[in-house]
Amino acid sequence: RCVADYLMKRDNLSSLKIQSISGDLFCTKDHDIITVNMGEPKFEWKDVPLSKKQNTQKVLLDEFEAFCLSMGNPHAVIFFQNLDELESLDLNLIGPRLEKNINFPEFSNIEFACVLDNNAIRMRVWERGVGITLACGSGACATLVAASMLNKSRKENKVILDGGDLFIKWLSNGTVTLSGNTEKVFEGIIGN
Repeated sequence: RCVADYLMKRDNLSSLKIQSISGDLFCTKDHDIITVNMGEPKFEWKDVPLSKKQNTQKVLLDEFEAFCLSMGNPHAVIFFQNLDELESLDLNLIGPRLEKNINFPEFSNIEFACVLDNNAIRMRVWERGVGITLACGSGACATLVAASMLNKSRKENKVILDGGDLFIKWLSNGTVTLSGNTEKVFEGIIGN
């Protein structure tokens, strides 16, 4: 969304296509809201990928059970019953251990989520190779898809992250869109 927003502002566009290693991402802008079609989720164990054939909806990661899927990158979504349990997690302790779990030959992003009383989803994230981040667009998509498949959410919902809210839709054509505003945090110049 940030790259799309930057390019659309720079070139005065309302839509564009970004080529990624996971396929083309179609992006649109409506006022300050940027929407990216993130493609179709993949659920087969080899597509996540997992290290062995197993039920991707119930992958045991130490003391947790995760719903694993790919949104072009690997995700493991862990749901909690209540918000206090989610918010009290020490992600710096749990995240690195789960990211590199034996089930993940390419490591994995780990999403920790809870469906709130108003049916929105609260999510925290440990991104593979990075650590705790304020938001993860593909992770928010993976979380909505997992929640929908587990009958915890409808196919369109708000996902509340530390960095702000995202709006995710799992469309009838099987693709998932990610919408939200962007915020310029810094600008720099790369020199010689």
